[in-house]
Amino acid sequence: MLSVFGDRDRVLLSADVSVTQLLRLVKVTRTHIREEDDVVHPGVYTPGARDFAEDARRNVFGLLSERPGEEAYQALIGLAESGYYKNFEDWLRRKARLKAEMDSERLPLVVSPDVV
Repeated sequence: MLSVFGDRDRVLLSADVSVTQLLRLVKVTRTHIREEDDVVHPGVYTPGARDFAEDARRNVFGLLSERPGEEAYQALIGLAESGYYKNFEDWLRRKARLKAEMDSERLPLVVSPDVV
């Protein structure tokens, strides 16, 4: 995963990665980097490979959820219905709704010359 995502502070994925590819990566990371196996570090620690994998899982989901457009919105709704995020379905639907609201605010206002 490090070769795909870089280290804790940077993501190496290209901006032209499609929503479909991001969705696939979310499912792969969710399947193979399971939250129930996450390491809890009390106090000070030095991050290891598992910590980087956890970051990769979070980062790829972040890339998908921050991607503008209906395709990313539909991907989040699909994740809510897929079972990959058991017990987080409502959270995913809220995240998708907020994303749609943010996307609508990004749309440029086009004023027709016919409107006075």
